[in-house]
Amino acid sequence: MAGGLGGTYSFHTSRNQSRSRPSSIMMALIYTQKKQSIIEFGPDLYLKNEAYHLMGKISFINFSDRFYGIGKATSEDMKEDFTSRITRINLNLQTKLRPKLHVGLQYELENNDIIKVEEDGELVRGEILGTEGGTASGIGFLINRDARNNIFSPSAGDFCELSATFFRNGLGSSYDFTRYRLDLRKYFSLFSSHVLAFQGYFHMITGDPPFQMLSLMGVQNWMRGYYRGRFRA
Repeated sequence: MAGGLGGTYSFHTSRNQSRSRPSSIMMALIYTQKKQSIIEFGPDLYLKNEAYHLMGKISFINFSDRFYGIGKATSEDMKEDFTSRITRINLNLQTKLRPKLHVGLQYELENNDIIKVEEDGELVRGEILGTEGGTASGIGFLINRDARNNIFSPSAGDFCELSATFFRNGLGSSYDFTRYRLDLRKYFSLFSSHVLAFQGYFHMITGDPPFQMLSLMGVQNWMRGYYRGRFRA
């Protein structure tokens, strides 16, 4: 059994509220009877008449997860449970090049400690990168075009974002790898209360990442029919 609290405070930093994009601050807390917890805090701020866009999320997670192996040739009977203690920080600052077009820098830090594994599982052997715990620290860049008519509930327009993040030992990272992301979305208003939306998402990692940060199928915003991490590659 689990319970939680959460909320989002939305506001405008510009005097022209009818035309400016809303900023927001999010907070969430989840706690279970097994003493598992998730705490998240995330600002999303448009500053100086939208000349700058600051996004961030700080997460503290002590929660159980599942591991099925790495690659597409995994089966349900390979499932094993493990529990991690995670501290995650994401920071992203963008500046406007022209209307609807932004470029920016991002920083990501994730410290991951596995505190419980199954005695007869694959993770207990310590042969998979990440099972001993460690820190991923990386900086990167991004460029996006945001032409949605509403950032919370779009009914028209499009959104495109390309990013690359470089995790390196010189930045305090225990791992050396690079992550590339491409997110494409398009919205069509069909009727007064119906919207048709399309999304294409590309995620690629090169180098030697920990298994926790491999490309995952089944995260909450993509392929919801799959458990998060059912497939890792």
